[in-house]
Amino acid sequence: MYDLHQPLAFGGNVDPSAADPTWPLRLARAIHAAGLEYIGIQDHPYNASFLDTWTLLATLTQATQRVRFFPNVANLPLRRLRQFEPYAGEVVPGVRAAVAKARRGG
Repeated sequence: MYDLHQPLAFGGNVDPSAADPTWPLRLARAIHAAGLEYIGIQDHPYNASFLDTWTLLATLTQATQRVRFFPNVANLPLRRLRQFEPYAGEVVPGVRAAVAKARRGG
């Protein structure tokens, strides 16, 4: 198995369901307490039954201390987040949220 000589890191997925707005916060705190490294949140801005992903990322970042966050489905065309593209995939010291740049083609 090819591992790029990186240590394994684990995380959890926080469902942004608005049915119980306290659930994402409770789940993020449980993931943090379990010692996991990452939390992913799906971004579906057209789904009214979901909390806003980018607001949720900011809220959960404030509620935890070391977990790193990322949108595991980032709908950038609907978000008009083109200003982030030059920085996608960059490691910024002290920042706990990340956006990976999608590669087109083979």
